[in-house]
Amino acid sequence: MKKFIIYLFFSFFIFFNAFGNEKVAYIDIDRILNESLLGKSFIDELKKISLENNKKIQSQKEEILKQETEIKKLKNVISDKDFQIKVNTLKNNVNNFNANKKNFEQNFNKKRQEMFANLMKKISPIVETYMSQNSISIVMDKKNVFIAKSNYDITKNIIDLINK
Repeated sequence: MKKFIIYLFFSFFIFFNAFGNEKVAYIDIDRILNESLLGKSFIDELKKISLENNKKIQSQKEEILKQETEIKKLKNVISDKDFQIKVNTLKNNVNNFNANKKNFEQNFNKKRQEMFANLMKKISPIVETYMSQNSISIVMDKKNVFIAKSNYDITKNIIDLINK
């Protein structure tokens, strides 16, 4: 642990000495997503996909619950063999439901990553242009900044440029 702290200290020391004369700024990606028109459309699209998936999952869940209720009602009426067939069918349906649910989640996560990458491709040239116009050498994500003055935050300027 002591070696890690020493390494961290020297890394920061070297970083700030190497870039001491360079202009540094930071942006808040989450704020850009929530406040820019492009980010809002990204979030709306994800919500739409999520709602569609939830509707499909909910309808499958309701169908399984109906089957379960029917099987419980028929338990004492039908033969053990028929009952076991219906239970096995229900188990298969539950397994399919779980697989579908997992598949929906994986597809949603993949779609979200693809959309975020597209969004970043659209935002990056705007940030690069802003950097060159304002002689900024490094732009960091606000999440990775421990402490900085608020005048290094260029998020509002980037949001304005994105909305134009």
